Amino acid sequence: MTTSALSITEWVPIFVVRVWEAAGDSIQVGSRAQASVAEKQLDQLWRDLEWAERRCGEVGAELKRLYGQARELDLRLPAAWPGVVSQLALARLIGELGPLNDFKGWRELLCYVGLNLRERQSGQFVGQVRITRKGRPLARRILNQIALPLVKRNQLFGKYYHAKKRTMKGDQAMTAVTRKIVKMLWGWYQAGRNFDLTRVFACESQARRVNWWQPRPKRGCPAVPR
Repeated sequence: MTTSALSITEWVPIFVVRVWEAAGDSIQVGSRAQASVAEKQLDQLWRDLEWAERRCGEVGAELKRLYGQARELDLRLPAAWPGVVSQLALARLIGELGPLNDFKGWRELLCYVGLNLRERQSGQFVGQVRITRKGRPLARRILNQIALPLVKRNQLFGKYYHAKKRTMKGDQAMTAVTRKIVKMLWGWYQAGRNFDLTRVFACESQARRVNWWQPRPKRGCPAVPR
């Protein structure tokens, strides 16, 4: 008897059985016992995922709390700035770097992270200039995570990143961005003020020319906020 000759009440159960068999073949489960075991494994994995997400949230909240305490001890530590860096990212990065006042400058900070450039040489062979990749790999990973949303075309380092990609590979352009972020954070820390967009892509003398109209503090007088 063909399927068309069957009544609707007879055809529907057959259709459901065929769908069930096809689903079992697609997941390569041969018996109900194996399907039950797979279901229990999936349920346990889902519970583990929920626990991990909840634990990550708790750890993230604790990191942000500790970073707030650190900022009370060192007022120059950067505060979170929307669209640039979150408090959790700052807490993770500073936790990996340690006190920033231990460094003499941004070059020393780059060396500590492993983002300083070095030309590979061996005898008469002169290789390409690459980053050393020594130091703190976790700090480099955090910096990459900070940089990733900032390299979109409408974000802070979008134009800078895509301009670099015209002359270098994508990973090299990303490395240039992470180096720029290290310099930005160092200048941000040294200034001890809120984030200043005009200082990201301009040196101090250029920033002064932009703000030439603002009054300068006189000797012996408190600094005028700029």
